[in-house]
Order: sequence, then structure tokens, then C-alpha cells
Amino acid sequence: MLTQNVALALLCAVAGWQDAASGKIPNVLTYGGILLGMLLALIQGTHSAGANLAGLAVGFGLLIPFWLKSMIGGGDVKLAMMVGAMKGPGFLLYFFFYVFSLCFVVVFYTLIARTGIIRSLLYLFQNLWSLLTFRAFPEPPDELKNLRVPFGVLAVAAVLVCIVLEGSGHLTSPFE
Repeated sequence: MLTQNVALALLCAVAGWQDAASGKIPNVLTYGGILLGMLLALIQGTHSAGANLAGLAVGFGLLIPFWLKSMIGGGDVKLAMMVGAMKGPGFLLYFFFYVFSLCFVVVFYTLIARTGIIRSLLYLFQNLWSLLTFRAFPEPPDELKNLRVPFGVLAVAAVLVCIVLEGSGHLTSPFE
């Protein structure tokens, strides 16, 4: 497990650096990480191949709708698939909780800084209403149209939090 954690942390750190520097997460990094995660799990016997494949599928399935709406890039989807392939679906769900929480904080802070608190809250509630009623999301304010949240950078923080929580026994998976 230590080898998987170190490999995952290093791969995510490189992905975050690449995402911050160029806005892209290289395929060689994500696909290589997927293969490495599957191999390490088979060698160490920490997960079955089925659990790793399930993690990979969950990573794909949960982020592909966001990619289809052009809300995230393909590298972000493959990064989540890599995390799932390395650690399984339970770890991945915690990872999603933390990375999306960080994304929310970054976007909301940016929204407040660019548009003010009242317009920010109004836009937030319009989006929540759209989500709950299955309607199209409102057009974002002009100040947010070119906003780019570096998912890869936030993924590094989320992975590190999950690894620390897992090591301290505070991260348990219902799947394992």
C-alpha cells in the first residue's frame, strides 16, 4: 500500500504541476498511472483486479458528464480514472468529495471576488435550482466565462488528504 500511495502522490504531483503550467495533463502520465496502479495492485495483492477496474469505471462514469458539457478537460477524467485504478472505488469517492469541495471553494471565492456577494449567491441558487429541477444551467456571468479551475492542482491536495486519512484509519471503504 505504501508503494501505491507514494506512486499516486508523485503522479498526481506531476499532473498538478503540468496542469498549472500548461493547462493539460499528459496522456502518458494518466495512462501510465492506470497501468502502474493495476500492476501494483496485482503484485501486492492489496486489491483484486475487479476492484481496480471498478475504480477506473467509477472515475470515468462520474466525470464524463462534466467533460461532455465542457466543464472539465479529458485529462481530468483520466486523472480520476488513474486514482480509481490505483486505489479502488471507495478511496475514489472520498477523493471526489474532497476535490469537488476544493473546486467549490475556489470557484465561489473567485465568483465573489469578481461579481460581489449578492450576484454570487443569486448565481449559486440559480444553479442549485437548475440542478434540482433538471433544467439547463443559467448562463454564467461575463466575469466567469473564461474561468479555469486547475483540477489537477486541486487533485494533488485531495489525494494527499485521502492518503493521510487512510493511513490514520479515518478513511474506510464500504466496497472493501
